Amino acid sequence: MGRKQFGFVVGFGCAALWAGAGFLVMVAAVFAGLIGLATAMVLAGEVDMGEWASRLSVRHR
Repeated sequence: MGRKQFGFVVGFGCAALWAGAGFLVMVAAVFAGLIGLATAMVLAGEVDMGEWASRLSVRHR
């Protein structure tokens, strides 16, 4: 499946969820999906958590 087809499927799924369950449910589903994607990327080693932690930490002088 190409990126355009995948994008269509995701967009259609969001629109169907919005129509069937409401806007807030759709937003919650997208948020949960992004959390799942981030978790999968970390577990696969595609994201370096040490780098993110150093970017978000307060720098002391």
